[in-house]
Amino acid sequence: MTKSVTSALVGAAVARGVIASVQQPVPRCCPISRQLGQLYLDDGMRAGRQVLPRDWVRESTRTWLAAPSYGRQYGWLWWIRSAPGAGDVAEAWGTCGQHIFVVRPMNLVVGVIARDNNIDGGTQILDEIVAAAA
Repeated sequence: MTKSVTSALVGAAVARGVIASVQQPVPRCCPISRQLGQLYLDDGMRAGRQVLPRDWVRESTRTWLAAPSYGRQYGWLWWIRSAPGAGDVAEAWGTCGQHIFVVRPMNLVVGVIARDNNIDGGTQILDEIVAAAA
């Protein structure tokens, strides 16, 4: 995604009240988070090398345990949920608004690096991006 597209998507999220504000210029996602998400999107391949077994990537991002109180399922250190318009999404969910979303049906990785105590803040941001990209 280009900087202008990213800025427009973040701007749309602010306008709709999904996120309260953004610092200018719009901060980029942490490179390590983005790379980890891309590694999982690419089934463990990086620069033409298989660095994680493909089966591990696929098995870790599928449902192994129901977690209905969170509105998600759980894999191996990944949450799995359905996003409107995107189907299943694998989510690495950290503390206080840190998320990596792998949206296979859209060939998309979204990293959210924020200070957010709202449990669904990152999910709302992802839903706005998916809606804008669809």
